[in-house]
Amino acid sequence: MTATFVTPDSKDQVVSFYKDKFGSEASVFDSSNSAMITVPEGQQESVMVTVTPNASQYGGKTQITIMHATSSGPS
Repeated sequence: MTATFVTPDSKDQVVSFYKDKFGSEASVFDSSNSAMITVPEGQQESVMVTVTPNASQYGGKTQITIMHATSSGPS
């Protein structure tokens, strides 16, 4: 399941918000162009949030893509 949103908040504000919500389980990769936050949700599930500032799209708003992934595990 994937969802995409836009916000007038800066990339740093969005990353800070999700880091606070996910807590110490979150892993963050932050570059000047984007940030990715991942957090495990059980043994076979994870949530990944990608944050991209878009000066040329969405009226300059920051894009947030949230993906919830599950795996079927070993067969």
